[in-house]
Amino acid sequence: MKNFLAYLQLARIGNVLFVGLFQVLLRWCVILPLLDNWQVTPIMTTSQFILLVIATMALTASGNVINDYFDVIPDSINRPHTQVVDRIIDRKTTLLIHVLLTLIGVFCGLFLSFLYKKETHALFFISMPIILWFYSTHFKKQMLIGNMTVALLTASVAFLTTSSEISFIEASGNVSFLGTTACDYLWKLTALIAFFAFITTLTREIIKDMEDIQGDAQCNCHTLPIDMGIRNSKVIVILLQIFTLFILWMSYYYLSFLNDNQYIWLYLIIAITIPTIINCILTIRAKNNNDYHKISSYSKIIMGLGSLIMLYVHLF
Repeated sequence: MKNFLAYLQLARIGNVLFVGLFQVLLRWCVILPLLDNWQVTPIMTTSQFILLVIATMALTASGNVINDYFDVIPDSINRPHTQVVDRIIDRKTTLLIHVLLTLIGVFCGLFLSFLYKKETHALFFISMPIILWFYSTHFKKQMLIGNMTVALLTASVAFLTTSSEISFIEASGNVSFLGTTACDYLWKLTALIAFFAFITTLTREIIKDMEDIQGDAQCNCHTLPIDMGIRNSKVIVILLQIFTLFILWMSYYYLSFLNDNQYIWLYLIIAITIPTIINCILTIRAKNNNDYHKISSYSKIIMGLGSLIMLYVHLF
């Protein structure tokens, strides 16, 4: 049982499940209702969508595994009590798990790309493991490059989910849908969701770098907190959170599907705005690794509540 939990921890099962939930909410609460509203029949079947989710989750897990594989030394300093690689699971087994997850993700992704004849998607599924490998070995050690890489990959999940749905419609011969207002609106909505995924992930990645500053410094990393200092990093994190709230409320003001929804403003205040303001205050007061760990965990909760807004809008 202990080893099983260690494997789940190695893959960071919570993050992996969150990616899958994000795709499910996007499809069933945003994409399918919009297609139904415009009387467009979705072509992608549930089983095909599940295959897409499996591909994305497998590649996400493989990235987490290879990241821990290369992070043995900094993790032994930053989080020795929760370290899995070299304590519970040996490095050879870790690498094997990474390869198996990568093969599952790439195979499922390529199979789907073949079904709806989308070469760019095939390239995405092939390049994602390569990007994640270089993130673990090089990008994460450079100021903001690693943070931006993770944020962009997270945002790309939204575009991949929408693009796959549209690609199936296109492959069925309904090319007229591509030039409709519905398609344009769907892409704009996806871009907005992807933006929030990007900005919240970027913020949390910087917070995690502040938490890991001791181990990263000893491994000659050049993260934002190391090169610019904790104080400046705090300022950037707070500004990013304030900017996120600004865009959120601007979206509420300009998008009819939000401001026409009864009591959505209350959800935005209670579930997102107040927690984000509290997180800013906690960031200002943070002094040690435990404080930054709490802020990082709190940020993850806010990201989850932000994703659930898709379900709230769909239900009410």
